[in-house]
Amino acid sequence: MSRGSRLVLLALLVGLFGLYTQVAQAINVVVTGDTTPWDQTINPTFTFGSGVPDAPAIVTNSNLSFTAGNALLIQVLSGSVSAFAPDYPFVDANGNVVTPGNDPNAFVGAVNDGLGSSGNGFPSRYMGPYPPDINLMELVATFADSSGKIVGTPFFVGSSRTRIVPVGATQLQLGINDDVYDNNAGSFLVSVTNVPEPEGWLIMLSGIGLLCFVFRGRTRAG
Repeated sequence: MSRGSRLVLLALLVGLFGLYTQVAQAINVVVTGDTTPWDQTINPTFTFGSGVPDAPAIVTNSNLSFTAGNALLIQVLSGSVSAFAPDYPFVDANGNVVTPGNDPNAFVGAVNDGLGSSGNGFPSRYMGPYPPDINLMELVATFADSSGKIVGTPFFVGSSRTRIVPVGATQLQLGINDDVYDNNAGSFLVSVTNVPEPEGWLIMLSGIGLLCFVFRGRTRAG
């Protein structure tokens, strides 16, 4: 193999390794049942609930790349949460669609922009348009800047969702969609992963194909 061919192969290997590490890079974070998606003292125009602790679970740009235009895959790996524990069931990250029918206080779990028992609404009131419905105790999120100020529009996650990083965002904040948090229980283990754009996958596949072609030629020549 000529020196030029070796340099091309080296460049391809370095590029493929960079793309591989981007795919492989993932951060796990625990989101407890009483976690809110943003701090209302920093975001006074995004108020909800009553007596909430204002403590989002945060993934920062020191953990993952928050380059504007890149995609993040948010996936729930395990866990369940409950509102009004222990009287209400534990549910997955898609939330409580309907409470038990024999409960005299039963209600539909899709809260969207409803006021709830606090009278001050849920985080989902800032997440439309609807449908799909955003349920009680569903995993929700927002992008924010380094101070915790919301960037773009907050959004629902459920069990899995991919979102594009907006300009100005340096962190992802995760929480639960509820309006009264002090009687919640349980938690989710959530994975957040950088996802290469389609052109990144094309480069990776093209590079692998070229490497296979080169090494196949070497085998024949030998």
